[in-house]
Amino acid sequence: MNGIALNVAVLLQMLPRLLLIGLIVLSILLANQSVVLLTASLTGFLLLLNALNQVIVRMAPDAAVISSVSDMCSSGMFGKPWARLITNTPDLLWHPYAPSLYTAVIAFLTGWGFALQTLYRDEIDAGVLSRRTATATAILSSILLVLVLGVRVFMNQCDTLVGALGGAAIGVFMGYGVCLTLGYATDRRATNLWGIPLLRDRINNGSPVFVCPK
Repeated sequence: MNGIALNVAVLLQMLPRLLLIGLIVLSILLANQSVVLLTASLTGFLLLLNALNQVIVRMAPDAAVISSVSDMCSSGMFGKPWARLITNTPDLLWHPYAPSLYTAVIAFLTGWGFALQTLYRDEIDAGVLSRRTATATAILSSILLVLVLGVRVFMNQCDTLVGALGGAAIGVFMGYGVCLTLGYATDRRATNLWGIPLLRDRINNGSPVFVCPK
């Protein structure tokens, strides 16, 4: 029983990395523009957030904590592997008030999902995509984010409340903003993860109402 609990704990610790790796694999296998953009956006966001965390550590070094490679609360997504490969010193400074990379990953994907519902509201209203499906997805992703916050802060105490909420807020904001920006910049084609026909008002010129994505 203890072995099962340990395996579950390890998988939960690796959840953000597994999500990112899964997206990378899907990008390669599917060669889908929407998946590639989501993967690239998430990767860039994590690199920027990791850099921000290091800046916070340098600005307030007295509060920084050293986390080892065997630490089950390790939040280093890129720093530890880089340190292990290049300098052979996997220990990484962690600041309790820096935005949590763990919650930021879940929040970024949640914000991306909310942005998709905003971008394709017309298609959802027209029944091209089931409103029930879209609503259920939003509710489940929100519940997952709340559970992650609860587990990381109150159960295993891997993140402080400030760090977890900071990571969640930044993640939702960036996920929502980046997805909307890419969607409007590409006429909603590059963010069409669902692959649904795009609704267009073409009655006046006699064109088809639905335009299937290429």
